[in-house]
Amino acid sequence: MFPAAAVLASAVGIAYLGAVSYFADRGMVAAVAEQHSGLARRVAEAVTGELRLALDATAAAFEGGGRDASDAPSGEKTAAPPLDALAAAHPIASQPIFIDADGRLVHPSLDPTASAVDSAPDQEFMALLSRAARLDPARSALLQGARRQEIGICPAESGTAPGPGCRPTPRGLSEARRAYARLARHRDTGPEALLGLARLERAAERPAQAAALYRELARRFADQVDGDGMRYSLLALIGLAEVEPGAAPVLDCLRELIAGSTPVPRAARALFIEHVRGLLAGRHLERAQEAELAGLERQLAQAQSAARLAARLADDLAPLARSAEPEARGRPALGAADRTLLYRRLPDGAVVGLALERPELERLADRAVPARERQAGVRAVVLAVGDSADAGSARALASASFGPLLPHLNLALVQDRSRPDAVAEMVRQRSRRHLALTGGLVAVLVLGLVATIRGAARERELARLKSDFVSTVSHELKTPLTSIRMFAEMLQQGVAGDDRERERRYHEIIVKESERLGLLIANLLDYAQIERGTRRYLRRPERAADVAREAVTTFARLREGEGQAVSLEVARGAEDAQVAIDREVTVQALLNLLSNAAKYGGDEHHAIEVSVAARDGGAIELAVRDRGPGIPKAEHERIFREFYRAPTAYSAGVEGTGLGLALVKRHVEAQGGAVELDSEPGRGATFSLLFPASPADAPVEPPA
Repeated sequence: MFPAAAVLASAVGIAYLGAVSYFADRGMVAAVAEQHSGLARRVAEAVTGELRLALDATAAAFEGGGRDASDAPSGEKTAAPPLDALAAAHPIASQPIFIDADGRLVHPSLDPTASAVDSAPDQEFMALLSRAARLDPARSALLQGARRQEIGICPAESGTAPGPGCRPTPRGLSEARRAYARLARHRDTGPEALLGLARLERAAERPAQAAALYRELARRFADQVDGDGMRYSLLALIGLAEVEPGAAPVLDCLRELIAGSTPVPRAARALFIEHVRGLLAGRHLERAQEAELAGLERQLAQAQSAARLAARLADDLAPLARSAEPEARGRPALGAADRTLLYRRLPDGAVVGLALERPELERLADRAVPARERQAGVRAVVLAVGDSADAGSARALASASFGPLLPHLNLALVQDRSRPDAVAEMVRQRSRRHLALTGGLVAVLVLGLVATIRGAARERELARLKSDFVSTVSHELKTPLTSIRMFAEMLQQGVAGDDRERERRYHEIIVKESERLGLLIANLLDYAQIERGTRRYLRRPERAADVAREAVTTFARLREGEGQAVSLEVARGAEDAQVAIDREVTVQALLNLLSNAAKYGGDEHHAIEVSVAARDGGAIELAVRDRGPGIPKAEHERIFREFYRAPTAYSAGVEGTGLGLALVKRHVEAQGGAVELDSEPGRGATFSLLFPASPADAPVEPPA
């Protein structure tokens, strides 16, 4: 009981230590929370640092790149600030602001190209009529007539004014074509005439001829404008985009409209841009053209965004100009809760700033979050002071202030609730680890306890078996010794007299009992040598059939006149089979098997069968088979243990030491062989000794 008590006391102690360690781990929660707070502070500092750099870069861009063209005296254009490079270097500076010293908004400006218009341009014919007075009267009349023929305006009847209601006729179109061709030679009517001819070609579904006319218009009259201020070069470019195949002409026209290098009336540019963009529908774009279109779309979006920003900054101009200081500061935009204005005053009195949308600030903060944290579902959000981040599907981890730069905003680190809580998960993992460690140690100790108890039981069983063995050996030794002494005394006393046959029989009994006693002593000596590890084997090639014959002959002599007969069968091909064995030890192993078969072999009318055969794979089998009651499966391993005897042996009163089969197994395995048992209750038992076959040309000694 003492080992069991020691094991149990150790298990309780380890469980106690594991529980103490488990509760101590909960102190790490505060450390993890501090880690999150430190990460939030570092992210907030990274954001404010990037904002200061972006604001300084914006100030440098406006100071080094000049002011907007609208601020230059006498319409003289100045160099534009490098805002594209600024946005590339600092994506957060995509909406810069510049207010001059007089409080006027210089950038962004209300660019007419950036705002959409709903009104359509005047009809070309009505514009032509309004400009007719500026043309040569004769050519003007001819131009008006050609236009009427083209669009099918009926002539005046009964004093009524001309108006629509008739369709163009083939004759009228032919006359209009001749008139346009005549007027195209003159500088005053040439542009309108070329446009008219291009319209006729397009109506006749001849786009190549129409494209040639648009190119001639651009070549001859590129520097002229119509009465509405539209350059004919731009009209020609739009016409080419409409009639020429492919996406290249459309992209050329769209690039010109977005760049704004050609003066266009406010009401027309946005409409033309939408019209030209619509021409791209259904046209195939190469990869380079797709990239160019994406760039043009970005330019247009930036222009539109700048125009919208300029319109929304109207209420913020005065507060910005009044409250600006040399030190950068931020404030919420009026009427826009998600927009922050970051600004500072320059030495010359101007104000430079950035309009920051909350999603842009959150993207900037997210880039500062380490990749490992992002993989764990941690993200940064920007909130107004007083708002809570722990709402909906987000779990708040920590928060930090942006300091005086953005006093109205806070940064918060949140995690989706679908992800495991880092703190709770850490506690659970460490708890599971401690519980697993403690449980494992307890299990090991319990197994040790079980092993101790089983070992003690085994020792008790072994002691009992040894005691039984001593008793059995004493009996086994006493029986042949008694027989030897008795018959020797009978011979000494002359009981046999002159009866030579009786005398011979007494001598035979003494010899057989002596051999039986020798076999028993040999088993005891073999077991002692095996236990001490001093048993040596002299292996050499032997014919397996000869070894089996020797064992059968010896056993028959020992059992002459007793028990069952023994038969030997050597399979075809196994007569000359050789095995590398210790002959004496192997014969003794076979004798032990034959002795067991004789004891448990059952009916005396069934002979014990000994066979020699070759198995697949090169193994030679020496088998001993009896017709006894058989051995249950549960006993197949136990019967090869030292001193073990099956319960049926005790109940049947069969004598034995419990060493025979144990010695057979140890001897055979020590020679590189194996022992197999095939037995079931009621079907007898077959013990097989398997040895690897030796080469055929190995030397073989003649049998003894």
